Amino acid sequence: MDSVIYEFPKNVTEKVIAKVSEFRGRQVFSLWVYWNDSINGTENWRPSKKGLAMQISLIPELKKAVDLAYEEYLKLSPGETASD
Repeated sequence: MDSVIYEFPKNVTEKVIAKVSEFRGRQVFSLWVYWNDSINGTENWRPSKKGLAMQISLIPELKKAVDLAYEEYLKLSPGETASD
């Protein structure tokens, strides 16, 4: 099982892909930067060396870190939201 659960653009040539997969019999969550190695205008997304993979049981800890980072973001960017 290799299931992409979310992706978003990082910049013009890169995107971030979040997925759940199985590795050595364990459920794994990964958040990886992919880059577009386009050939003749055809998109060809390839994983970069930039990423994070962890046991799925650690997602609550990752969520805490992201929630704290979001709070800092709001302090630095008052009035902005994720949809801005």
